[in-house]
Amino acid sequence: PCTPCRDRKVAGSVCAIRCSSRLLVDGCGISAANDAADTSRDAMKARLITPLPLGHGSVSAPLLSNTISDSIYDMEATATKVRPLVRPGVVPVRFLLVLLLFLLSTVAFLDRTNISIAGVGLAREYELTQIQLGWVFSAFLIGYAGFQIPGGWLAVRLGPRYVLTLGVLWWGVFTALTAIVSPAASHALIALILVRLGLGIGESVVYPAANQFVARWVPVQERGKANGWIFAGVGAGAGLTPPLLNAIIESYGWRASFWFCAVVGCIVGCIWYIAARDRPDEHPQDAAPARQLESQGRRRHR
Repeated sequence: PCTPCRDRKVAGSVCAIRCSSRLLVDGCGISAANDAADTSRDAMKARLITPLPLGHGSVSAPLLSNTISDSIYDMEATATKVRPLVRPGVVPVRFLLVLLLFLLSTVAFLDRTNISIAGVGLAREYELTQIQLGWVFSAFLIGYAGFQIPGGWLAVRLGPRYVLTLGVLWWGVFTALTAIVSPAASHALIALILVRLGLGIGESVVYPAANQFVARWVPVQERGKANGWIFAGVGAGAGLTPPLLNAIIESYGWRASFWFCAVVGCIVGCIWYIAARDRPDEHPQDAAPARQLESQGRRRHR
């Protein structure tokens, strides 16, 4: 059996079933499960050629041979079912979802920093002083910092799938509202401050919910790499923001940059909602075969 199952003194045939059904959570390789089944099958075959004494209380050789042959047949059938679950070269679902979190992190940083690129045109159109523009910038950070802990609490209670989806759609709406506020309004400055405050509240859930996803989906030995990919989105967003948004502003004006960020965020959020689940056993591509194989193993070894 594999190392975790050997430490728990689990038989090789049970290891082949249990480890394959928990492949995404425990990180036991499928090859380890298959090797465990092969090792146990060879051990049983070796017992067939070992002479056993016949007499009072002993088991007849033909009966023992049939019993062990049936066990070997069941084990071979189990190993055949284990192997198709994860084929070589197939990327685990958790890797694809971590890539989606990388994209969400990139879009989040794109949305929060676009005002620093568009700030010159915005201040000119709304006739804002540097102090007033600073309040608009700071409003985002107040909402972002103030709702980090509530965002983490929601991620635990509702799950990272729903919280991240709600957060992305929320900040997409408030990003678009930045472009909608009319400079002719009597309280345009207050409206801009409130919009940026709402944007910060929406984006505050990104990293608490992403950490909750990592805790539920990613094995301990892979969590450093997963978090590295997620936070790499910050650098990617910082690198993409100046050239991309400057090109949009030069061609279509500063408002277009906010519309662009809002649309991209909503698209990525919808993809996340469709692809993600709160836990591995809830995902349709992994849960069904794993549960079926695990239930078969429990029935066989009762």
